Amino acid sequence: MRSRHQDLPVEIEDYSIAVRRRRSNKWPKVRGQKWLDNLGRNFAITLTIAAVLDRFPGLRPTQSSSREISACQIVAEVMDRSYDAVVKVWKEFSGMAPTIPGWSYR
Repeated sequence: MRSRHQDLPVEIEDYSIAVRRRRSNKWPKVRGQKWLDNLGRNFAITLTIAAVLDRFPGLRPTQSSSREISACQIVAEVMDRSYDAVVKVWKEFSGMAPTIPGWSYR
């Protein structure tokens, strides 16, 4: 249409501008899940672990031996996630967990 000196439809014009800016007609590939996509899920896992620790003060967040159960192990089993994945989330987000005793049942 440009060769006939006619205006392009708005959608095609926008695409044409975007292609010229990138200097390529290939859209960038998005690989894997991004950290921001999982932020809400990870924060919910962290709060759940913190709530278990608040309700049962004798528990530890992670296992120190194979004979004792931990809060991460309970949450992993309930949420149908691997223990290692839950521990990884806890280690990354534990600083955001509430520490006031009794916060989970007010």
